[in-house]
Amino acid sequence: MKTKGSLILHVLVGVGAIAGGMAVVIDPTGSNMGVPLELLKYSPFQDFLIPGLFLVAVLGIGNLAVAWIGYKYPMLIPYGDIAMGGILVVWIVVQCIMLRSIAILHLIFFAIGCIQIVLGYRRGKKQNAPYFDYLP
Repeated sequence: MKTKGSLILHVLVGVGAIAGGMAVVIDPTGSNMGVPLELLKYSPFQDFLIPGLFLVAVLGIGNLAVAWIGYKYPMLIPYGDIAMGGILVVWIVVQCIMLRSIAILHLIFFAIGCIQIVLGYRRGKKQNAPYFDYLP
């Protein structure tokens, strides 16, 4: 079964997360990206360091790892799709709640996360992957 679309999504999300995350890890004030610290007033964070580290470590490295594992072992890609898509969706929802705003990039990445989940589910059902037989 072809996994090219999933792999491309994982690489794009991973590279984007590493780029965005590193930008705020290097400058946690967010000024180099034009993001004011005031956005964090309803969040538990004083600056963008912790969210940046999460972006790099979980969404960046996680998606790139899933892409590599999915390339080497295509039968595992449904699990990676669902896991990373789910993490991305939760990340976006929590981010919107904490920022108390929704931007176009939130909608785009929320949609990408949902697409990853659906692709993983459909691929898992199609290849009769273990544990997918319990799902409707």
